[in-house]
Amino acid sequence: MKKIRIISVPFNDQGMKDMENDLDNSEYVQEFKINEKQFYTLFESGIFNVLNRECDVLIDDFETELIDFESLLKANKVLSNSFENSNCYEIEVLLGLISLTIEMKKGIYFHF
Repeated sequence: MKKIRIISVPFNDQGMKDMENDLDNSEYVQEFKINEKQFYTLFESGIFNVLNRECDVLIDDFETELIDFESLLKANKVLSNSFENSNCYEIEVLLGLISLTIEMKKGIYFHF
């Protein structure tokens, strides 16, 4: 069975609570499910390395990480400068989820 990884963005405080309580299928959370190929595309792009460095987290296989709003806000400029013209679907989706997270002033979860 292939592993499915999920990137989650809570829309509000209820979504944050749902994430903390491992509630699946919350109506207050936007999820992006990625398969093995998509994961390795993102991994090989270096975008996780930038997030790890700028946000002091460890996004990697078999890890679950939360990047809070403040950390993500600091990392966003580096991400935008490094990946804005990537022409890669997976990177564009991840950057969109990061923008949504910043707009919602919440955190983003990586369930790998």
